[in-house]
Amino acid sequence: MTFDPIEFKKHFPLFSQPENSRLVYLDNAATTQKPQCVIDAISNFYITANGNAGRSSHRLARSATAMLASTRHKAAIFLGANSSDEVVFTSGATESINIIAHAFQKKLLAQDEIVLSIAEHHANVVPWQELANQTGARLIFLSENCSDIFDKVSEKTKVLTLAAASNTLGQKIDLDVLVEIKNSYPDLLIVLDASQWAVHVPIVVKSWPCDFLVCSAHKFYGPTGIGLLYGRGNKLRRLSPYKFGGEMISNVTLYDSDYVSGPERFEAGTSPLSAIAGLNACFDFWEAQNRLAMHDYEQKLTVLLHQCLDTLCCQYPGITLLTRADNNIGIAMLTSSSYSLADIALWLDEQDIAVRVGQHCAQPLWHSRGVDGALRISLAAYNTPSDVACLVDALQGCFDSFISSDAAGNHRNNSGDDKAIVFPVDYVSLNWQALLQT
Repeated sequence: MTFDPIEFKKHFPLFSQPENSRLVYLDNAATTQKPQCVIDAISNFYITANGNAGRSSHRLARSATAMLASTRHKAAIFLGANSSDEVVFTSGATESINIIAHAFQKKLLAQDEIVLSIAEHHANVVPWQELANQTGARLIFLSENCSDIFDKVSEKTKVLTLAAASNTLGQKIDLDVLVEIKNSYPDLLIVLDASQWAVHVPIVVKSWPCDFLVCSAHKFYGPTGIGLLYGRGNKLRRLSPYKFGGEMISNVTLYDSDYVSGPERFEAGTSPLSAIAGLNACFDFWEAQNRLAMHDYEQKLTVLLHQCLDTLCCQYPGITLLTRADNNIGIAMLTSSSYSLADIALWLDEQDIAVRVGQHCAQPLWHSRGVDGALRISLAAYNTPSDVACLVDALQGCFDSFISSDAAGNHRNNSGDDKAIVFPVDYVSLNWQALLQT
């Protein structure tokens, strides 16, 4: 089985809508589009099977209960976990991290340390800041590439929490380094945020050196409002609940309650069953894909994107490419000392090219670099070389327009002439089959 991005894209009805006929969607790190099967599953749940799981004995409730259990089982397979008892349904990665951090309120002391990197998403910073404020524990920050991890993790470190892949720089964490850290400090709890990883590279969490892992379904072609929290074996059972109410209890008296021991102890209240139904279909969708071929294709597309952007940056002073293609899950970052990033994004939007400009919920990273933010281009498997071509053409037009209106009359390339840019590949004629052969 091979991977065909054109056929893959046909699963996503947003792209077939007349108003989206020209759309080049390159904001996948923010959220991915949804395949028809996920959309249908959400709709079909309400049309054919709407009932409350675990609460009633009638046919609809039994169906909802079975669907929830089925989805938890498929989630364990998707994550590469040992058991569905290790998987909690949450509203997303943010809530998942908050559940973990909340559970440490009574476990940390003032002399303890929490280690994270300066490149973390705010969702993996703010909960730990709050925990440190409540317990007196100290936050220790690694560099953006975590190269100083062996210097900063110590016997005082109780929690190491890192992105498995960066939402800004696209770099994947070195799992071998984490294995070495875990072997040196076996009592250290390691938390991985796999929000950006899950859509690009298979997760095999049972063999990874982490105790907890989180991700959000909307980042890997699933619905919004639903996420996963993995906790290894008894590590999850030792966490205290984050929310309280129905379904997470086994017995309630007037003055005391007992909680269930399974993952349901963290799922108080009515579950988002329609989103879980969509997630169930999403896991089936993933089972039908050749993930190794898909990953190979995405990696080659990432290299092509960086080659073209690097050439652009050489030709237009003041435009800088912040990312590199190697070990990258499909993210490119541009910044500019000459032009407004917001103006560039507006230009691209007028060409129906979707990107994101801003600080990307990573203000500490940008502060450390002395920049205000960046323009992020993020790929998914339905993107093609023609998408890269459209982006590059639009950026050329944008920069040329800015330069032509510059009162100083600067030319677009360093030599001062106006010759056409020569790209490292013929990106205009390159198709996806040719890309796979390179």
